Amino acid sequence: MGNRCLSAERVVPHIYRMSATWLGLSGARSREEAQVIETSPTRPQDVDERRINAAGLEIVKRFEGLRLRAYRDPVGIWTIGYGHTRTAHSGMTLTQQQAEDLLRDDLREAERAVSRLVIAPLNDNEFAALVSFTFNLGQGNLSASTLLRKLNSGQRGEVPKEFLRWNRAGGKVLNGLTARRFAEMSLFMRPED
Repeated sequence: MGNRCLSAERVVPHIYRMSATWLGLSGARSREEAQVIETSPTRPQDVDERRINAAGLEIVKRFEGLRLRAYRDPVGIWTIGYGHTRTAHSGMTLTQQQAEDLLRDDLREAERAVSRLVIAPLNDNEFAALVSFTFNLGQGNLSASTLLRKLNSGQRGEVPKEFLRWNRAGGKVLNGLTARRFAEMSLFMRPED
């Protein structure tokens, strides 16, 4: 047998992070930074490479729409392609292929967030509905949501109606967001084929 040594950080990342924080080894300069380290994701990002399914991708594309020239969304955020905001700016243009590539990259962030934040088992439709939700609202909103709390605490029957609470932008109910939440809720409730 070889002499293999696995680091504690690799085997039990959450315990390592907590221990490092308690021992002052985390490099945190303040209590707030230590709390961020202590509550950081417990799964390595490459552990779960689960992807949104075709039904979920169709919801994202339908409701985001494809715009090859940058525009301001209803709350004033520069957006391009299929809802891409991170690098969008005034005057920016894309080809359809660039928009598809950005969408795939942007969805990876939402897919990883759902994989990391949801501890309850999910079928592919539930996962895809949550990825669409997270792609639209951001992982911060998912992580702070009653939807996530109810799902992770086993109150699965309460989850569908929680989608419908997220239909406002700038304090106003938007018909497009209401329709999107209904589509995501319906996909979440749909049994796998």
